[in-house]
Amino acid sequence: MSVFVQSSDMIGVDLPLCRECTRQVESQLIRDVSETQRELERYQSFVQQLEEQGLHTDSALVAEKQMQLEIASVRPGVGAHDRVCAH
Repeated sequence: MSVFVQSSDMIGVDLPLCRECTRQVESQLIRDVSETQRELERYQSFVQQLEEQGLHTDSALVAEKQMQLEIASVRPGVGAHDRVCAH
């Protein structure tokens, strides 16, 4: 199995990408990471506010919210090359 096939399977993007597609995918990944970081900052701020107010949260509820944020941050890339590249 080639490195490209293994990498494509792992990230869900057909490799190798042309230069233009690589730039577009990179830009999208940067936007996704920035959005995820903002979501994390909002969540951390919310948890800090709860702690400052003396409200205790159920650890299972916190774990569930964290899982939801992690799931929301995952952006499937299957076929991303086809969406951004006309080659």
